[in-house]
Amino acid sequence: MRHITIIVDEKAGVLKEIAEILGGSGINIEDINAMVIGNKGMITIGVGKEYYDKAVRLLKALGHKPISTRSIVLKLEDKPGILAMVTDILASNNISITKISLIDKNNGIAYLLLDTTDNNKARVLLSDYV
Repeated sequence: MRHITIIVDEKAGVLKEIAEILGGSGINIEDINAMVIGNKGMITIGVGKEYYDKAVRLLKALGHKPISTRSIVLKLEDKPGILAMVTDILASNNISITKISLIDKNNGIAYLLLDTTDNNKARVLLSDYV
């Protein structure tokens, strides 16, 4: 199984649209996790390895931007110094950030998408925020 994560605007019918296009194309959703973060939703879908590329293409056709399963999504308190703390943890362990994006900020929480030179190790080091 391979996982695909997408960030969507929170609105009625988004999951229905995704389920219809995947199911209609013969792709079974084997695992799903979804949560609303302010006005955004984060949906992670598991599909059979043989259907992964097709599922990504279909989701892109709907206008979504699938996130690599290797990427890390961090849930951080939105306050001064929190990014410095995260980058210090990584730098102290000789891990470089290769991509970082702010997904959303809402109610004092910031959600960051992060890729590093060693995502497995970074995920363990930052497990309190994943």
